[in-house]
Amino acid sequence: MTSESNELLTLPSNRLLFISSGIISIIIGIVLLAWPEATVTVLAILLGIDLILLGVAILIGSFAAATSTGGTILGSLLGVLAILAGVAVFGRPLQTAAALVVIVGMFWVVGGIIEVVTGLFGGVVGSRLLAVLSGAVSIVFGLILLSWPGPTLAVLIWLIGIWSLLSGIIWFFRGLRTPRVA
Repeated sequence: MTSESNELLTLPSNRLLFISSGIISIIIGIVLLAWPEATVTVLAILLGIDLILLGVAILIGSFAAATSTGGTILGSLLGVLAILAGVAVFGRPLQTAAALVVIVGMFWVVGGIIEVVTGLFGGVVGSRLLAVLSGAVSIVFGLILLSWPGPTLAVLIWLIGIWSLLSGIIWFFRGLRTPRVA
């Protein structure tokens, strides 16, 4: 690795990724809540971009923290899952409309469980409490989507908008709580 690639794994870049991902999620949440009639294509593209960026942030964060092997592995799995979910949604926005509820619901539940576990048992950059809170929010919204698979598009957009807004706020503050390196 070059010194430039090592710089990508430092806490300040991780901090910036958390804050950036949080801001993007907040913007997506506000847009979805303000215009619930948005098309499925726009929703899928925005969500796909957000999941890919979030996955990259989580992957880099899991290696930058490197406080435990288990935390690194769980963080890496969550990052890869987010990227794969983003690519799936982004790659075929219209064809993904029917599967969007299941894809997002599964990501939220699995990702939420991973965040809660890493928050409780270490391997988290920033606040452990915020990691558990973020995971709990994801689990609740994921279970809502999975237990009601036939929601109207408006309900789905509202749930995704609220989730994006809440998780964006939490990721933003996790970024702010990530220590700076002198």
